[in-house]
Amino acid sequence: MTMMREAGNIGVLKASPERISTLIGLLGAMLAALPGYLLLGDHERLILMGVAFVSITVITVMTVRKLPSDAWSYVVRFCLLLLCMWVVGCVLVGGWRFLMETSDSAGRLPLWVQVLPSGMTLGVIMHVVLCWWLSDRQEKRSH
Repeated sequence: MTMMREAGNIGVLKASPERISTLIGLLGAMLAALPGYLLLGDHERLILMGVAFVSITVITVMTVRKLPSDAWSYVVRFCLLLLCMWVVGCVLVGGWRFLMETSDSAGRLPLWVQVLPSGMTLGVIMHVVLCWWLSDRQEKRSH
C-alpha cells in the first residue's frame, strides 16, 4: 500500500527555472543532432528522436505552465547561462576534434554536423552540474 502512495507522487512536476532551462537545453541538443541523421539517412533514429522531442516538449510545456509568474526573470537568466554553456561545450568539442583529428580519419559528415550536437550535449551537462552546484550553494547559505 505504501508503494502505491509513493508511486502516486511520480507524476508531480515541480517547476523551476533550472529545470525549464535544462529541458530547453535538451530540446536544442536534439534539434542540433537532426541534420546529421538526415544527411546519413538514418530514418530509425529520426523517428526515435521525433518521439523523444515531442515527449520532452510536452513535459516542458506542462512544467512552464506550473511556473509562478515572478520566476520568469530567472528563466531568462538560466537560459542565458545555458547559451554560454552551449558555446563553451562547442568550443571544447571543436578544440578536441581539432587536436585529435588526423588527415585520414575525416568523417562522412561536415565538421559542424559532428561538433554541434556533441558540443551542445556537453553544454547541457555542464549547465546541469552548474545549476546543481549553485542550488547546493544557495541551500548552504540559507542554513
